[in-house]
Amino acid sequence: MSSLAVAMTISYSTGFFRLIFRWYGSIWRSIYKELIVYLVLFFSVRLFYTLAIPIIDPDQEYRMKARFEAICRQFNEYTKLIPLTFLLGFYVSNVVSRWWRQFECLNWPEDLLSLLCVAVNGTDERSAQNVQVRHRVARYINDKEESPYTRWMTPLHWVQQIMSDEVTKQGMTVTYLTNFISELKSFRTSFRRLFCHDWVCVPLVYTQVAAIATYGFFFFALFGRQNINGNDVDTIFPLFTVVQFLFFVGWYKVGLDLMRPFGLDDDDIELSYILERNINVSFAIVNKLQMSEP
Repeated sequence: MSSLAVAMTISYSTGFFRLIFRWYGSIWRSIYKELIVYLVLFFSVRLFYTLAIPIIDPDQEYRMKARFEAICRQFNEYTKLIPLTFLLGFYVSNVVSRWWRQFECLNWPEDLLSLLCVAVNGTDERSAQNVQVRHRVARYINDKEESPYTRWMTPLHWVQQIMSDEVTKQGMTVTYLTNFISELKSFRTSFRRLFCHDWVCVPLVYTQVAAIATYGFFFFALFGRQNINGNDVDTIFPLFTVVQFLFFVGWYKVGLDLMRPFGLDDDDIELSYILERNINVSFAIVNKLQMSEP
């Protein structure tokens, strides 16, 4: 496995403490900056209530504190009106399903090249030429073009032309050709689906609704969860609010991270490793495995 692959998709054990305290690819790494900023803002609001109000207007301290407490209680009621669990659950569920469908669109060359080795074998007098044909096909199905519209289509079209020439030169049977073209069609269809996933993203308004709901909820919680008279939701440290922050913001971050799975984030799909693996497997099938005795 390449060094790039090691740094990407995270494997983890099922042990509780190892699972919770992993850093790479974890919830802690994903949201620790936002959590620090949120706690700074939270305690800034508390310091404003306890220290700044008496300094601003000592004569009106009790009236200003009473008004501030009323605002905090009202904001705490607002947090109950945001259907955050429903919005995030629906959003992340769709993103995760889309992420897995993109992974399923990745092609693996074994089936296609196995059919190729049956159709263009190396046991007759054209053995050397057949080896060359197999190598060309193996190279093309792992190749790409620079054109943004045909980079995945052109090499597969070349493969189709090669097989058409082989039918003329070698008299390949219709059954072999039909099976190979059918597998090549599936190969092309997977690329097209992957291209469409990259082209058409999750609608922006969908992500905006999830973002506004998540951060709006915790904006109201900045005031609504303050430990003031008549509002004992949290104690000195907003423990339950922090737990909610881990759940909801971490949940939202999952959706953002899985939106584009072919990058360099911790849990992105190891695309470079897959491409390297496919090339090695392809040439092993058409060369080493084809030449070895059963």
